[in-house]
Amino acid sequence: MPHGHCYLWNPWLVWLHILSDLFTAIAYYSIPMGLVYFVRKREDLPFKWIFWLFSLFIIFCGTTHLMEIWTLWHPSYWVSGVIKALTAIISVFTAASVIPLIPQLLALPSPAQLAAINVALEHEITERKQTELELTRSRDLREAIYNESADAIFLVDPSCLLIFDCNQRAVEMFEVNSKEELIGIDGQTLQKQQFTNEEIDSITGDIQKFGFWSNEIEYVTRKGKVFWGSIADKPINVAGNAINLVRVKDVSDRKANEIVLAAAKEQAETANQAKSDFLASMSHELRTPLNGILGYAQVLLCDPDSTAKQIEGLAVIEQCGKHLLDLISEILDLAKIEAQKLDLFPKQISLSEVLVGVTQICRLKSEEKNLVFLSEFSDRLPSYVLADEQRLRQILLNLLGNAIKFTDHGQVTLSVDLAPLASVSVKSNQSAAGVSTHTIRFMIADTGRGIDFENLEKLFLPFEQVGDRRTRPEGTGLGLAISQKLVAMMGGLIQVESELNQGSRFWFDLELSEVEAISSKSPKGNDSNNYQKIKSYQGKKLTILTVDDRWINRSVIKHLLEPLGFTILEADNGFKGINTVQTNSVDLIITDILMPKLDGLNMTRRLKATTEFQHIPIIAHSASIVESERIRSDEAGCDDFLPKPIEAAKLLDKLKKYLQLTWIYEPELSVISASDRQDSQIVIPPDSELKAIFEALDVGDFNAIEQEAQRINQLAPEYQSFANKLRNFAQFFDEHSILRLLSTDRCN
Repeated sequence: MPHGHCYLWNPWLVWLHILSDLFTAIAYYSIPMGLVYFVRKREDLPFKWIFWLFSLFIIFCGTTHLMEIWTLWHPSYWVSGVIKALTAIISVFTAASVIPLIPQLLALPSPAQLAAINVALEHEITERKQTELELTRSRDLREAIYNESADAIFLVDPSCLLIFDCNQRAVEMFEVNSKEELIGIDGQTLQKQQFTNEEIDSITGDIQKFGFWSNEIEYVTRKGKVFWGSIADKPINVAGNAINLVRVKDVSDRKANEIVLAAAKEQAETANQAKSDFLASMSHELRTPLNGILGYAQVLLCDPDSTAKQIEGLAVIEQCGKHLLDLISEILDLAKIEAQKLDLFPKQISLSEVLVGVTQICRLKSEEKNLVFLSEFSDRLPSYVLADEQRLRQILLNLLGNAIKFTDHGQVTLSVDLAPLASVSVKSNQSAAGVSTHTIRFMIADTGRGIDFENLEKLFLPFEQVGDRRTRPEGTGLGLAISQKLVAMMGGLIQVESELNQGSRFWFDLELSEVEAISSKSPKGNDSNNYQKIKSYQGKKLTILTVDDRWINRSVIKHLLEPLGFTILEADNGFKGINTVQTNSVDLIITDILMPKLDGLNMTRRLKATTEFQHIPIIAHSASIVESERIRSDEAGCDDFLPKPIEAAKLLDKLKKYLQLTWIYEPELSVISASDRQDSQIVIPPDSELKAIFEALDVGDFNAIEQEAQRINQLAPEYQSFANKLRNFAQFFDEHSILRLLSTDRCN
């Protein structure tokens, strides 16, 4: 029997307690083993530490039951008490630890909730299986379509952007072994640079707005190859499920060509700009010495002591200088057209007057070569149209001039009519003002030498002259090139048909708007153009300051104006110009633009900024004739612009305008004018003396015609009336009156 215990001194009761405590202890020890095994198998289990704490608590509980058996025969009550105390501590700690976990444990789904979730999952799985089944049913057809496509095709889940199918071309394009390497990945990982959140939002917005999205982006294959791809993303619906159908097309070759073309375009633009800069610079450098040549030619032509032979020689110098100037302008015109810097200035013109004027000039030139000149103008043509008269006249004169030049016998014909398509009915693009647009065909035909078929392709190339060099007339080879480009700017195209030794036919169609009748006022002449007869001006003596870094340019202005009574002051840069204005009473300033130290524009800005000098008229005088120079001079405050080489008539005209001048002429001017007004018989010089006039009319050079009038006036007294009329008509730019004068019956 155990000591110290009675248990009613009943052995059966003692063994009941012993066996109960023993089996309870065994049960307690087995529970932690199960918990430990469970925790170690479930690494993802939350609150793992609480299981370890429960295991420790249960072990101590089992130990207390064993100590109950031990103390029946052994009085180890202190050991038993300590174990019970530790059990109590662990129990309290475990209880305290469990209480905070209760809300989290309560948040765990209940069995009912888990059951509902399971049902939903089973439903979703069923739907997915149904979708997969439907997709599987159409897989064969889709695969066939995929494999026939030359582009990579992807099916993408729009919710997560994961690829769940693709075609064989995608496998080849992105250099993978099989489509399984592409399925399940984010499509953006194939891009060289992934989209930002803002870009994704923008793409989504475009798809919602337009129903698709496309762009060109760079991709990287699995082997690291970078290529450009054209991507198109379009949402589609398959069995009620939204899917994005994405197509990627390899456009690397096109992109490479675009890069090459862009580089070539940039290089061409750079070359064109360099050419334009070079031509502009050369124009400036050539115009500067021409300013001295033509300027002093005009000065000496005004010298009353010049003999007829000297005047004739000076006129030749001036004519040659102006011819060189025309060539420079022609080259610059071509450069401007090629650089797209030449503008058209359409205005209301009388089409019949333009055609008659061109006809009269060309008829006279034809008669010089014993050619028949025919003009055929349809009565269906509008009387007044909107067009650039100068450029239209330039085109027609060039084409007709070439026809006459390359025709040795036979005829040259200018015919103008409505184009065949427009001849059925007038093209009625009626505007609010009721204006109609007519397609008009201009045709020039000749019976000349014709053009070889192999030369037709280079006919409109700059500086090209086709035909035999031995029989080729003089020229730069720019006329047809410029004419073709001008016609193109007007919306047309010069076309040509030619047969060797039979003749040629050139034509072009222009759409011209019909306008209301315009008043045909004769241009008002300006008496400054008769500069050779001006000897002075009325009023006080005026002072003009010329500012130019080149002595020859200042000298030309000085020798042109000093004989008329002006006081000429000189300065070779802007600073000296300002000092001269500050120390002298200056009435007008003529300044170059480009000068060292201080240029003319900055000098102008400083003078115009002061109240004391801002009233002084300032005329910019430059060898650069590009429109930007005129604009810059206007912005700087210059009152006007005068190009180099200087033209005495234009210079005097501007002086009259800004200084309010009244010219005083040589006395004989009144006698000449009186004789001009008389309706007396006019003696016309022989054709050999008129050749230069016809050439000047051909290019519209009225200054040259004035010089010819001066020369003819010195040939013989009987030509005086003819010369004066010719000079007056030239001053008014009256081409038609000049032609009528030249066609007057000669009196012997």
